[in-house]
Amino acid sequence: MFLSEYWWLLLVCVLLAIVCVGLIIFSAYKREEFTKNYKQIDYGMSKEEVIQILGEKYTKSLLKGGIEKLEWRMDTLGASFRIAKGTYVHSHGQVRKVSVKFKDDKVIEVNAVNM
Repeated sequence: MFLSEYWWLLLVCVLLAIVCVGLIIFSAYKREEFTKNYKQIDYGMSKEEVIQILGEKYTKSLLKGGIEKLEWRMDTLGASFRIAKGTYVHSHGQVRKVSVKFKDDKVIEVNAVNM
């Protein structure tokens, strides 16, 4: 009788679990793709080649000596779970970052964080 009255609640929980698993899989795929793309960057590549590989979403800085720095970021979400009364488990988000420096539109330096 309990299940027949609350079948909709069970269905909602199952659907939420499916969505959560889907988001976790999609996030892992995007992280792997970002890392794979970063590994393709090599010294001497043109700025246009790098933008085609890493994408259009970057920040741009102009440095001394005519050096231009482009930076791509990928933020991953953190989470907090309550496992018992007064006891929580925290998972902090992580920022993956790739910065590429250019001189005369050619790669002269590549740096990465959390890759």
